[in-house]
Amino acid sequence: MARVSRPGLFLFHVEHLIAAAGYCGIELSTDQLSRLETYARWLASEGVRAGGIGPAESDRLERRHLADSLLFLVGLDQPEEVWDLGTGLGLPGVPLAIAMPDTRFVLVDRSVRRIELLRRVIRILDLENCETLPIQIDDLEGPLPNIVARASLSPSQMLS
Repeated sequence: MARVSRPGLFLFHVEHLIAAAGYCGIELSTDQLSRLETYARWLASEGVRAGGIGPAESDRLERRHLADSLLFLVGLDQPEEVWDLGTGLGLPGVPLAIAMPDTRFVLVDRSVRRIELLRRVIRILDLENCETLPIQIDDLEGPLPNIVARASLSPSQMLS
């Protein structure tokens, strides 16, 4: 059976996000859930148009991308700073920055175009704890504090 796409229709379900955050011992506020919804809507519209996320992903943003990103909270115990390497359009960094407003996030990507898109969504979400860095991961120097990455680095690359 063919799937019918309805432009402009976007359903947001918070239960996956609440469950993921709860699993990590965090309760998301109404404001945080609202920002996550705004981010999901942005990904489903601008993110898809920019090619940063596939159109088929719109139906599973909460479960596959946002809730998955929040699961990184398990390994983070309110650090001062977290670097998201190869962030793309902000996964997992943006959801984590929403969930951890007292932590500074540095979102790193080699694509200036993706960084410009990220800067836009950071403004839309009013995320004062985020900054972007357009640089190749291999060009970063020195030890980095806390690192998160989704499908951009192998475990051995993250440890080096």
